[in-house]
Amino acid sequence: MNLYIISSAGIFILVLASALVYGAYKKKSVPVNLYFEALRLENSGEFEVAERVYQSALEQVGKYRFHEDLKMKIEEKIRLMHTLMEYQRNISFSDFNHPVTAE
Repeated sequence: MNLYIISSAGIFILVLASALVYGAYKKKSVPVNLYFEALRLENSGEFEVAERVYQSALEQVGKYRFHEDLKMKIEEKIRLMHTLMEYQRNISFSDFNHPVTAE
């Protein structure tokens, strides 16, 4: 009976430690979280805010070692955001200067 209690407590501690280690491993780093947040903003059409969050993620990537692929993705996304914002500005400017008239 006493051996059963000790082995049950040992198994419980082992399972608890495993859960804690898995939780810590599963947690994403700061630049990854910022990247996903910027992706959500980009998908909702908030390009200016997404570009700022991508910039923050790029700053955070510099603090980590093994994120070269993420750094390249973020740099590409920042270039894309600049292109999309410029396109939106040009479209709204051309619509303002040349209003469509119904005939």
